[in-house]
Amino acid sequence: MAQCVAVVLSIALVQASLGQSSGRTSVFETGREVFLAGDYPRAIGLLERAIENDDQSAEAHYLVAQAFLATGESGKARHAIRKARTLDASNLKYAVAELEILRGTTPRESSISLTDGRRIGLARLVLEQDPENAAALEELGVHHAMSYRWYANFDATKQPLGDGIADKARHEFETARLYFRHALTADPGRLTAYGELLRLLVEEGRWTEAAEIADDAVESMPDRSDPWLFRGLVAQLQHQSEQADYSFLRAIERMSDADRSLFLDVSTMLTDEERIELNQNPRDYADRYWAARDPFRLTTVNERRVDHLARMAYAQLWYGGSGQAGWETERGMIILRYGIPWSDSGFMGGHSRFNVLEYRDFEFVFEDQTRGGHYTMYSPKASASSSWTNDYVIQAAEMAISNPEQYHPKLLDTIDLLVETTVFKGEGDLTDVYIHVAAAPGKGDSVGPGAGLLGVFVVDSNGVELDRAVDSWSLATTETGTTGSPATLALRTGPRSAAVEVEFLSDDRSAAGRRSIRADWPLFTGDSMAVSDLLAASMIEDANPGSSAVDGRIVRSGYSIAPMPWARVAAGSDLLVYFELYGLTLDGEGKGAYRVDAILRPDRRSGFGGFLKQLFTPSDQTSVAVSIESSADDADEARFISVGLPRDASGRYQLAIEITDLSTGRRIARAQDLTIRDARSY
Repeated sequence: MAQCVAVVLSIALVQASLGQSSGRTSVFETGREVFLAGDYPRAIGLLERAIENDDQSAEAHYLVAQAFLATGESGKARHAIRKARTLDASNLKYAVAELEILRGTTPRESSISLTDGRRIGLARLVLEQDPENAAALEELGVHHAMSYRWYANFDATKQPLGDGIADKARHEFETARLYFRHALTADPGRLTAYGELLRLLVEEGRWTEAAEIADDAVESMPDRSDPWLFRGLVAQLQHQSEQADYSFLRAIERMSDADRSLFLDVSTMLTDEERIELNQNPRDYADRYWAARDPFRLTTVNERRVDHLARMAYAQLWYGGSGQAGWETERGMIILRYGIPWSDSGFMGGHSRFNVLEYRDFEFVFEDQTRGGHYTMYSPKASASSSWTNDYVIQAAEMAISNPEQYHPKLLDTIDLLVETTVFKGEGDLTDVYIHVAAAPGKGDSVGPGAGLLGVFVVDSNGVELDRAVDSWSLATTETGTTGSPATLALRTGPRSAAVEVEFLSDDRSAAGRRSIRADWPLFTGDSMAVSDLLAASMIEDANPGSSAVDGRIVRSGYSIAPMPWARVAAGSDLLVYFELYGLTLDGEGKGAYRVDAILRPDRRSGFGGFLKQLFTPSDQTSVAVSIESSADDADEARFISVGLPRDASGRYQLAIEITDLSTGRRIARAQDLTIRDARSY
């Protein structure tokens, strides 16, 4: 009987043991299934229960480490993967996982991996078993890339590293490049390797290869946003805004709603007042914000917005990681405001590491006190002798107030434009506006820029475009200056006070010019007598019926007129001046009579009223005068006069024209500044 009892107990113990084992397996398997389904918090709970039942399950520790990593619990992830490797040190999968977890939870610029060698040791251990392992190959690429940057920044480090620094930098660059290339051959879908190699190539100015790498990333992962960001960044760094814009749009389409919202947010660059306006109308504010900053309305893209997206991509690629977006770091915020720096160098100073972002006229210095990759704006101790002058926290705050943002479109040459406007009465309640554009006299050092587009844009106070006129225009820059026939563009608009932006952009994007002016355009209506603006012309002829404006000419009231800038009047020439009269009084036979008096005199005015009083008050000063009486068949009359200019005249002058209605005695005057130049300068 006792023996039977013992047998029964033994069977029961075995069954109980089997039942416990079955329970452990069930919890672990369920945890693994939940992990594979992506429910990481629940997977952590199940896998930790499995580990409580059996602390020696390396696979359970491995899976929970991956789940901790996915939920951002980096410390727990590191501890769990170390436990898995302790239990099964020969397992290649666990070694690779530890390498990936260490790299994914360590700031990119941390020197930890260089001081304790843990990641490097793991990478080499993995490659001994698997020479084609992409993670280990990329890790060694990162190691040599850091060494390359150290040697490349030798001038800033001031460290006695010995001779051959440039050769060492080249060697480390090529070694890192080959490791990254090898990693991508082993795994063409390894996004981080594309990013690391792209950084390296951009820093060395290897643009052709950088573009090829970005294209390879897009081809390998066309449905992910980052490869398209890579492609857009490389294009913008080479000033190919159209190609960059296309790639950035493709990237934004592939982002999650949350990432897209963060990527397109402009609030970090706004003043407090602008943020209030943003909050009041967030839907339209970003569009108006970028419209007001579009540097070239002639192009199909907004280069300023494209450049901002490139800054976002750059900040993410250089400073992103460890759970923080690159543009949210202090250095990333500087990039968003002031652009990609022309110099980005690092050096050691005492126990800290420093990073200097240099721009043409200013710089920002960041410090990593622990050498763990956590850079903040440098602020020296209060006891330091230069604490105030070298406090970049203070300088950055002052810069944000005085210069909240910076953007300089890349151009090989800048054309200085002369812009003038002439306003005439239009049909109905409209005003005819002519914008005359010429290249300002100036020295040039090459022949160019050749053909391009000339545009005139009327914009409101928010920079939103209200009207435009665009035409082709050709210029040449020679040793004697910029030349080209003046151009005139016409607008028909309502009366307003508006900003006018004039742009020239050469077809090859090698040269551009931009000029903004304020203009007040009246409405010539009512019974009061009025006169239009004065238009200087190099030629005025009778226009053929049905003729249109060609070769820079305008056609008005039966005249074909070749406008000439008032700033380019030549001494000794016959100056043709076209104008229009409105509201003359007609007699019983429908006839009007008027007198035109014109006086040219050197600029010695004191205000407009004082100027006219001087002009039309007898004086012994030398002046050119024209007085003509004429009749009109209509209340509105178009005419021109010729003013002979003295050969010895030069400098600033004013021309005043006074019209007297001989029927009523009413008078109206119009004055115009002009610059008379020595004819030998043409």
